[in-house]
Amino acid sequence: MIKLLNEKSESVNALKSYTKEILLLSPKTDDEKINIMVAERQMYIEKIDLINIEIDNYIKSNEGTYKETNEIKIIKNTIKDTIQEIINMDKKIRKKVNEELKTVKMKLRQPDTVSKLVNIKI
Repeated sequence: MIKLLNEKSESVNALKSYTKEILLLSPKTDDEKINIMVAERQMYIEKIDLINIEIDNYIKSNEGTYKETNEIKIIKNTIKDTIQEIINMDKKIRKKVNEELKTVKMKLRQPDTVSKLVNIKI
């Protein structure tokens, strides 16, 4: 069980590092790279999901004998803290992207140049 939790912890830390890389990019200049990295990020999430399934299977197969030791609790709390950090980074990424979208929409609605032509229908 500890081996599985350590593996999950490593995967979560890898996801955190990758998410941090995405956070450092600018939506204005690195739009394509962000899109690619967000898609690739899904692989990290899927790996963590597979480890979660293995952990669940281990707990089910050792239902009567499984006990959560202090070491397991510490690893689980570390994983939870790291996941919370990832969630906060995700919020910041979304906020940056939404702000850039708002900026682009405003520019599309209000062009810089004013047209001096008037169309008149008769």
